Amino acid sequence: MPLPGRCAQIRPTAARGSSSLCAADLSAAKTPDLRDAAAVSRAQHHIIELLAGRPVPLGVYGASPQPHPRQILNDIKTLARWVLSKKQCAALYRHVPSPIVDLLAGEPAERPRLQPSALQTAVTITTAMDLLDSPDIGALEHNFGQLMDAQHDSGASIAIAGRQALTFPVRSAHDRALATVKR
Repeated sequence: MPLPGRCAQIRPTAARGSSSLCAADLSAAKTPDLRDAAAVSRAQHHIIELLAGRPVPLGVYGASPQPHPRQILNDIKTLARWVLSKKQCAALYRHVPSPIVDLLAGEPAERPRLQPSALQTAVTITTAMDLLDSPDIGALEHNFGQLMDAQHDSGASIAIAGRQALTFPVRSAHDRALATVKR
């Protein structure tokens, strides 16, 4: 059972199939100064609105009929997973406020992909929302292209897994950017 002031994240133990609460003392945790992190707050607000079934103003959807909030949440989830898999890509950091990038740099490099930290989740969601807030499909294509070029240079896979489920404007920008990545 979670305890007040203690971390409630469940983590596996050495015994096969068992787990325990982290229970780290949260009162001793450093808190970042996020006054300049408006993008994170805006992303959080948009997620809350989408979960409530309300549309949000994101640039890439402006020229097409507004997708259902569930479809936008799926785009965010798919892009966030892609961003998480590319977390070492320095080109991503221009989408995230610097105090958060500084915190992310201090995180352990190896972390199970199925359990991203709250900080990694904030970074990936904020980056996905920033990408989707590109003013139009052409701008999103350009942003995808920059990230894909940076990933291509590192030898990593660049395509978004599950891109078939993306809404048309996002999938279109992705596919056009993928076709132009330097080979």
